[in-house]
Amino acid sequence: MWVTYLFEPLPSSSGSVVDFLSYPLADGSGLVFLGLLLGLFLASKENQPRTIVFNSKTAPVIVVFPLIFVVIRVLGYLFLPILNSFFTSPLQTLLWAAITGFSIGLMCAVLSLGIEAKSPFSKAVLFAVVVFGIDLFFFNFFIPLVFEVSLRDIFFRSLIDVVSVFIGAFIYEKISGKQQKL
Repeated sequence: MWVTYLFEPLPSSSGSVVDFLSYPLADGSGLVFLGLLLGLFLASKENQPRTIVFNSKTAPVIVVFPLIFVVIRVLGYLFLPILNSFFTSPLQTLLWAAITGFSIGLMCAVLSLGIEAKSPFSKAVLFAVVVFGIDLFFFNFFIPLVFEVSLRDIFFRSLIDVVSVFIGAFIYEKISGKQQKL
């Protein structure tokens, strides 16, 4: 998830390929390496979650996330004080939002298998707030340590992402719960 967030197009970038790739490659490679180490040291065969099966019934559910993520991000760009490049680079911004929403949807499909909750609402809250939201707030609130940015911007940006992930996770849980009963 963090790797896709590292590629978010912002108007503060100079637009050069080097600037666009240097920050995501530097931080992203470290995050991927740490994730691999975490999996290597903490994973065991005894606590493996159920496997998720992607087929014609489950795959369209993952599409819900990019759609919701794109729509809520665009609404945020239009109505909230969020620094964005939507108006100067709409295609890149929409593409980034769709890819990010898709990666979050995959993350939800895999990680929600380990969330013990009875209702789709509870699972969506746990995924959106605990699994996704806390991580996103830590990620976003690291930025003011490096750059001079608006805390209000970061708060609204994080909040709309958590709301969109909650909506996507709730819809995913409702649909996947109905499919399991069939």
